[in-house]
Amino acid sequence: MATNVHNKLSLAIKDCLAELHRSNEELKDDMNAVRSTIPAIQDGINKIKLGHDIEQNDKLLAWISSSDFPSQLSDIIARRQAGTGQWFLESPEFNNWISGREKTLFCPGIPGAGKTMISAIAVDHLHKTIHDHCIGVAYVFCNYKVQSEQNTVSLLSSILKQLLQTQPAATEAAKSLYELHSFRKTMASVDEVLNTLKLTLKNFSTVYIVVDALDERHTIDGYVALHSGHGGRIQISAKLEVRASPQDVTKFVKGQIPRLHRCVKNDNDLQGEIEEQIVKAVDGMFLLARLHVDSLLDKTTKSKVRSMLKRLSSGEEALNKAYDNAIKRIEAQPEGCSELAKRVLTWISYAERPLTIEELRHALAVNPGDNDLDRDYFEDMEDIVSFCAGLVTVDDKSNIVRLVHYTTQEYFLRIRQDWNPTAQEDITTTCLTYLAFEPFKTGVSSDIEKLDDILDRYILFDYACQHWAHHAMPVQEELLDLALVLLKDIELVSYLVYSASDLRDNVLSPTIFPPHRINATGVHIAAKLGLQYLLRGLLIGPGEINGADVKDDFGRTPLSWAALHRQEEAVMLLVERADVNADSKDKYGRTPLSRTAERGHASIVKLLAERDDVDADSKDNGGQTPSSWAGGGYGPGIIEPGVVELLVYREDVEADSKDDKGQTPLSYVATALDEESLILLKERVDVDINSKDNMGLTPLMRAAKRGRQRNIEAFMMQENVDVNLRDNDGHTALWWAEYKKSDKAAERIKSKISPIE
Repeated sequence: MATNVHNKLSLAIKDCLAELHRSNEELKDDMNAVRSTIPAIQDGINKIKLGHDIEQNDKLLAWISSSDFPSQLSDIIARRQAGTGQWFLESPEFNNWISGREKTLFCPGIPGAGKTMISAIAVDHLHKTIHDHCIGVAYVFCNYKVQSEQNTVSLLSSILKQLLQTQPAATEAAKSLYELHSFRKTMASVDEVLNTLKLTLKNFSTVYIVVDALDERHTIDGYVALHSGHGGRIQISAKLEVRASPQDVTKFVKGQIPRLHRCVKNDNDLQGEIEEQIVKAVDGMFLLARLHVDSLLDKTTKSKVRSMLKRLSSGEEALNKAYDNAIKRIEAQPEGCSELAKRVLTWISYAERPLTIEELRHALAVNPGDNDLDRDYFEDMEDIVSFCAGLVTVDDKSNIVRLVHYTTQEYFLRIRQDWNPTAQEDITTTCLTYLAFEPFKTGVSSDIEKLDDILDRYILFDYACQHWAHHAMPVQEELLDLALVLLKDIELVSYLVYSASDLRDNVLSPTIFPPHRINATGVHIAAKLGLQYLLRGLLIGPGEINGADVKDDFGRTPLSWAALHRQEEAVMLLVERADVNADSKDKYGRTPLSRTAERGHASIVKLLAERDDVDADSKDNGGQTPSSWAGGGYGPGIIEPGVVELLVYREDVEADSKDDKGQTPLSYVATALDEESLILLKERVDVDINSKDNMGLTPLMRAAKRGRQRNIEAFMMQENVDVNLRDNDGHTALWWAEYKKSDKAAERIKSKISPIE
């Protein structure tokens, strides 16, 4: 019996062992399979990480600058006549600059001499001859149409962006700047961008920087500072004079002969006459050569060609005469062609920013009274250009339609009012009609795909929405009825509000922050834009929708919008109304005075603070008063002198008031670029210069933390400033200065540190 049991047990154990062996073999097979997939998994992880890194880098570059100078470069080079500009590349001055014997190459020239083309040729040459990632090339093309946008910060930011695209590994300094400002949605100052650029330059052995059209900017702030210590070389076309050489003009004219009529193409002698006479007339001005060639395009006989050659303008007034002749040729065309050219030139010369060819085609297709866009009215691009007698060109890469030169814009600035007295009224009518099209009457959709689809189909929406008010400003009375149709329709207004909001350009996914309405009204819009005549028109009629004190979903009234956007006349109009609460609080507890104090508009601050119905020391939900908002400011260069002083010198304002974070107005001023207010506050007896916030930071520490050298120096001049205090983490002002690598600030603070006994 025992033997039988033992045998059964042995068999069972053998079966178990066999099963374990099979399982072990299967496990080995599974492990081998897993091992074989590990490289693929790792490769997938690496690809995901690479994709994430690329996405983050793209986001960083987009934040640094939205400029697209490479496309401009491509457009300019595409217009180059083969062989032209070689004299510049072979010049001793240019080659001394390339070799490093000269740090700066300054290239002045008369308007229209071809400086932009020479700049593009220089950049193109650098791109073709430099293949070392340690050598950077950056360039900017200044544009007369966007001078307000092309300030020193934006141009330096564009240079920074291009260098980071050359060497993505050099992004450490830029990432620090991005992290500092992106969350707060604040803008970097000139000094911050310049310092970041200097740190980035350390990753390069040499950097070539080409700046074109300095004569359209009037300033070179920041560029010269890039020279020292970083191998930077700057070419500024604004001492090698740029002039159109006779050889280049001859090559250009030869290249244009195929554009002329058969009477020229079949006569070599006449071609020679054209080349000779144009070279003689232009006197170094390439633009004039182009205009003179264009003046021959409609000449169909040899006699007409020779007659025109005798009348070619030259000398100081040559450009104006050439433009006058172009206008005469436009007006001599059949009425339909002439009228189209006039509308095209009106739009381009009055537009607040460069327009794409599609935007212009949409604008030209709109007729007064239209309810929707009729694409059968779209004009042909070639017709648009040809009817304008050589004054208009289209950049192939960017599809921007523009005047041929900034001097053409200057010419139209002088004549456009007489040439087309109703221009602003016509453009405003087009914008208002477009913005009131039927598809927009359903209001902004929360469906991002649906919203994108409608905005993609109505390509002029962005321009019309952003700039209609500028065009309407001088013609409000004439277009009151048409404007009220738009501003009284809450659904149409929702698009105006959406276009002006931060949500549209949010760096985060639109699925996280989908489009939404904030239920602002036309009164809010008119107040924000400073359209007083339209504002009065809206407030004449009864009704809650267009009420003078109506609130949006954030609790902001039209007065708050006007104060926030520095519209002084609109503020004056609204505060005098009996139905407007001048001290109304929004959902954040902020008043119109608080909003305008943040933006630093002195006259509006004064206007509101001096009213009996306004609490000049009102605290918002975070405990901040208007004076602390004024101290923090909204960004560099915005705060006007005296805003803080207007508030803290009032008897009803506590100059040392603490908010919920324990910060005082001085705490905020310490981090801003407002040295005048800093000096004012730190010297007051009722202000504690060593006051600590909830993190234990004193105003001096906050200045050191932000690297504000001038503010630190101002604090050091004060006898009662305590440099030995520590924050909640045990850090002193010196520690923060050293952390920010502010060597001068650190040395200055050390000079005041008490010796250890």
